[in-house]
Amino acid sequence: MKRLFIALALLVCTSLVNAQPVETITMETPRMGIAKGTVLLGGVGGFDFSTAKAYTNMTSGTTISGPRTTTFAANFSPNVGIFLFRNFAMGLKLRADYFNTKVQGYDKTVNTIFNVGPFLRYYHPLSPKSLVFGEVQYGMGRTVTNAGSAAASKVRGNVLSFGPGFTYLINPNVGLEALLTYENFSSVTDINTNNISSSVYRGNYVRFNVGVQMYLK
Repeated sequence: MKRLFIALALLVCTSLVNAQPVETITMETPRMGIAKGTVLLGGVGGFDFSTAKAYTNMTSGTTISGPRTTTFAANFSPNVGIFLFRNFAMGLKLRADYFNTKVQGYDKTVNTIFNVGPFLRYYHPLSPKSLVFGEVQYGMGRTVTNAGSAAASKVRGNVLSFGPGFTYLINPNVGLEALLTYENFSSVTDINTNNISSSVYRGNYVRFNVGVQMYLK
């Protein structure tokens, strides 16, 4: 038993001596953050599915069931950027959104949104493997709507988003990322009739996405 204890103690001491410190494994990231010149490459995405049905109570005591509405939405936002200074990155992000709505008894309506624009990020390290960051992004693009046999409509639009994020490094060059953003979206539909020239839509959204980012030196 004594010999076994001594052998285990020697094994632990040897492992501690030969172990690579976390600061060496994560290189520039611990305490100091991400170095100038690092290339940021990756993306985030998400999806959701919902179904709903309306019921109307009549004065006669009967209940009328409305048509069921099913909605599916998915989004993906790849990005590429470079750290201009330590912890400060600037780049370009493409936003691709797809969502469809199907009301029972009616044709499905499909919306596809593409916009592209610059983004800014500032990181703050919490530990050798975790960082928080803030992101601001502005994008411009188009929304294409297809509703059954009707001709597709194209709408110009732009979005301004900002919010916090969190990155956990699984190795020095790859991080798992979560991003929560508040988004302000607006679009303009050209109508060009005698009485109406355009229609403007504005909306506010909160979005949570997850993804992967690579930090290439």
